[in-house]
Amino acid sequence: MARLATIIGIVLLSCTGLSLGQPEQKIELTIDPAGEIKQGAVVTVTCTAPGLSVLEFIRVARNIDGVSYTIADSATLEPAFSRTGRYFVDYDNAQKLLTLTITDMQGEDGGDISCVRMNSGIEATQSVDVKVPPKSVSLVRIENDGTKTPINDGQHIQFYDEVQAGLSCEVEISGSEEVPLVTIKIGENDVTDRFTMLDSLEKREENGLQYIDNLISYTLLQDSPDIAHNSKNVVCEATMPGYEPVQASATVQVYYGPKFECDVTQYAKLGALEAQIKCVAKMHPAMDSNADAIWSFGKKGNKTELLTGDSFDGFTAGMVEGEGDAVEFFLSIDEVTEEDFRKYRLEVANSIGTERHTIAQEEGNKPDPSGSAFLHASFVVSILSLFLALL
Repeated sequence: MARLATIIGIVLLSCTGLSLGQPEQKIELTIDPAGEIKQGAVVTVTCTAPGLSVLEFIRVARNIDGVSYTIADSATLEPAFSRTGRYFVDYDNAQKLLTLTITDMQGEDGGDISCVRMNSGIEATQSVDVKVPPKSVSLVRIENDGTKTPINDGQHIQFYDEVQAGLSCEVEISGSEEVPLVTIKIGENDVTDRFTMLDSLEKREENGLQYIDNLISYTLLQDSPDIAHNSKNVVCEATMPGYEPVQASATVQVYYGPKFECDVTQYAKLGALEAQIKCVAKMHPAMDSNADAIWSFGKKGNKTELLTGDSFDGFTAGMVEGEGDAVEFFLSIDEVTEEDFRKYRLEVANSIGTERHTIAQEEGNKPDPSGSAFLHASFVVSILSLFLALL
């Protein structure tokens, strides 16, 4: 019975191609460098098959979506990879060693790489992760009808007050599905969270090379631009780990008519040797000339009009340029009389539009809101103290 078992064992070993003295059939795969690989690197794939017989050979392949594409059989490189000019294979039969070298590594070279013992089908597989930098970053102006206008780096992006338009930052990635870190700033303010992200991912396979193109858009649509952004730089920056940031920048230009920032009631003391009515107006672009700012006052049929720089009957009209788009207009009054306590109208124009603002000058001092609050609080405290004293 023992003899029969021995005979069966010998037959089984013969059928499987093994003998008691044969080494275990296996294949080993190493990839250098290990881990994440940067674009442009040189990568070496080594397949070692101990005990490989002269009738066996090694195959190295790439697996894409469950399909295996041969890169090389022993010393023969497949034409599709040979044509890239970046794939090279060396086969050492004595050492049972296949070495595949890929120079100038690109995103399409990533994926699962396998070494295979062809007769037995035994294989080893590792994943190659190629890190690529953003291919490009660009700024685009979007019209209200959806038309897109690319903005060259450093150019001006023009927006008009009360006209719907948008701004988009487009980041292009070639060779990876990984999304970079994107930040968008206008001036010193990070406005990234105001933008909506949309990505368009396309994949295609060509003879064992997988090409990935991803266009990521960050878009902000506005019914009217923020005039505070005028003359500020907008910077869109995309960063991938291990690479320098890639960015695009431009200068925002917001065109808008005059917008007044001044009190509708101002105060002067009767008999004061000088008083000034002041009003700040912001606009872009600036006025074409001093004739675009006019102060007017007086009764109908006897109105006085003064352009910036004019003086008449104790009144002088002037202006002082402020920070950014701001201009302070003033009307000086020499020796304030009862007649000077009335309404004054300021009209300012630029190429975008004309706006008017009416200011009433009244006798007295400007009320101090903080002082009123203090008196009210003191009164409440006094009443409370009196109430406690009566208890």
